[in-house]
Amino acid sequence: MPSKARLDTVTCNLFGAGEATWTRDEAQAEAAWEIYVVLTTRLARDTDDLDHAVLEALDAVFESVRDILLRRGVAVARAEAGHISVGEVALRVLTGSLRLFLAKWQPALGAFTDTLPEDAPWAKIQAKWPERKTFRAELKTLGEQLDAWADFLAEAAGVAAVHRGA
Repeated sequence: MPSKARLDTVTCNLFGAGEATWTRDEAQAEAAWEIYVVLTTRLARDTDDLDHAVLEALDAVFESVRDILLRRGVAVARAEAGHISVGEVALRVLTGSLRLFLAKWQPALGAFTDTLPEDAPWAKIQAKWPERKTFRAELKTLGEQLDAWADFLAEAAGVAAVHRGA
């Protein structure tokens, strides 16, 4: 439950969309918390994870967040004029970052793995993926965007941003 000492309106800069103002309400805070938990528990911070496992985790985050938005409804999408909602930010991240990343890299990795024997030890051969260096660079950029989103979600939920080890 938000404390009276906490600001109810926050101005932030998200994902190149310029400054946005967000106003806390209970529906927004609860959705933010639920999305924050999904985002911070489904994704490992270890960049040495297997590439296919990273893509599976990102796909699971996409599906879970979309399910949260559908279940919670328009209450998390509505905002005062000139303000942004938790739902709008989530949709921007899902469609503007996460879906684009998955749409590019799931087929690319699939095309590579289709050339391998079924029992090939992925941990040993993933370094041979010709696009791996580019994939990892783009994954790092996406990770930075997801960390910024997690920061926003923690603020929106009124909780400490524990995803950064705080």
